[in-house]
Amino acid sequence: MNEDDIAPLLDAVRRLVNEKLIPAEAQIDREHRIPDELLDLMREMGLFAYAIPAEHGGLGLSKWAEVRMIFEFCRAAPAFRSYVGT
Repeated sequence: MNEDDIAPLLDAVRRLVNEKLIPAEAQIDREHRIPDELLDLMREMGLFAYAIPAEHGGLGLSKWAEVRMIFEFCRAAPAFRSYVGT
């Protein structure tokens, strides 16, 4: 994935964080779990495989792209960051 390809992914992650993850933080704190629908959405976006090379089914991001994506996740609760890339 090159720099031109990463911009739409980063935009999608930014929207996910702003529109879905941050608003769910209070619920997650109360219930001590991430709702399945958010995990499913993150899975559909391929975020659990961002650190895996493309030839093995991952996103094939450069290290710089990984850092930029993690930066977006760090704006939300730490619970989300602990799930992606695993």
